[in-house]
Amino acid sequence: MRRTAKETLQDLELRVAFLEREAVLREMWDKMTGNPGSSATPMEKLKARVKNLEGLDFSDQDLREMNLEGLNLKGADLRGAKIIGRNLRGTNLEGADLRNANLQGTNLTGANLKSAKLDGANLYLATLNDSWTNKPLDNASFKGANLRAVNMVNGDLTGADFRGAFALTKYQVESARNYHKVKGLPKDLEYLIKNR
Repeated sequence: MRRTAKETLQDLELRVAFLEREAVLREMWDKMTGNPGSSATPMEKLKARVKNLEGLDFSDQDLREMNLEGLNLKGADLRGAKIIGRNLRGTNLEGADLRNANLQGTNLTGANLKSAKLDGANLYLATLNDSWTNKPLDNASFKGANLRAVNMVNGDLTGADFRGAFALTKYQVESARNYHKVKGLPKDLEYLIKNR
């Protein structure tokens, strides 16, 4: 039976918890015996594996209970995933497929969304402010995405494609640090690019 990426992540998290407890016990033993060892090495290696989930398939998974902060999800398949209200601060989502994902209320501050596909995603109340610091949204696609009440203050929207995006406002675009080469702005906002 093939394990899902979510099951694999849960298994790795359990292993990390076990190794953390084991490391504490080893450290206590080392202090008691005066024999310092390298008890944290296996745990550190496993933690590094848990953080690198590049290219895994999380499509249609409910990830509301998962800690995704700071993970490497480069190229991951997150189509239709439920990531409601999660903290994705500092997460690498470069080239990730988030089409039709529910990211309502998600914190994407500092996340790398370069070349990510967010077509049809629900980003209602998501936080994208100061995201992409030194990481413009080159080739990120928000076609048909729900951008109602998304906080984009100081974001770098350079190269993003917003064709058909729902509820993108003048305030959102103007509050971004940079909106150079943005594609697909609604007709009533196209003058922003021309006057910039």
